[in-house]
Amino acid sequence: MQFYHIFARSPLLFLAGLVNAVLNRHAYPGLRMLQQATGLVLLMIFLSQASGRGQSSSPNPRRPFSLTLNTPHVILDVTRNIRLDCGYDGKAASQIRYVSSVRLMKKSNPGWTKIAETKWYNVSLRARTDKKSNEKNLLKYRWNVADESVFGIYRCDVIGFDKMAASIHESSTKLELPFMDLTSFLIKKDNDHHREMESFRQEIAELKADSIRDREKAKQYKITPHD
Repeated sequence: MQFYHIFARSPLLFLAGLVNAVLNRHAYPGLRMLQQATGLVLLMIFLSQASGRGQSSSPNPRRPFSLTLNTPHVILDVTRNIRLDCGYDGKAASQIRYVSSVRLMKKSNPGWTKIAETKWYNVSLRARTDKKSNEKNLLKYRWNVADESVFGIYRCDVIGFDKMAASIHESSTKLELPFMDLTSFLIKKDNDHHREMESFRQEIAELKADSIRDREKAKQYKITPHD
């Protein structure tokens, strides 16, 4: 039975092991190199199977629930119509089948504070999902203008039931809105501009250096480069 299990898992591994056993039983001096090669084959087969098993599971599975911001920057007393969206990605796996409520939570000290909540009354999670994109918007929260209360760390909590009617609680990844006033924003943009210009200068210098090297090589081989 033990040999049958080995053969069922890997016929090639079973065959290599059988050959190695025969060589061990008849260990003639001229067959030692073949025996060593067979042992190496066994090791390679084992490592390849172990690697295949390790790659079968995804290390970072995509979360079914997300939290997104509708603007790239939030500036104190400047940015208007800020919106946070709690969304559902139908292509990602979730244990929740029916949604009872969706909450927007903000990090506080200590714990989390509920900012907004929508009641779904056990609606199917896949109901009314956009068939083209497999996405659903579960909750939207807006601010007319960015005041100090806007900044912080947020997440979405989805509460519902699985197919066995057990209560399930899943969360989105955290989203941080760092504090930024107009002065710090302008400083940041100026620094970004300087970094972009420096990168541009480096690219130009590298192109000039490459051009000089090409001309030197052309002179060595007496080849006139085309303009």
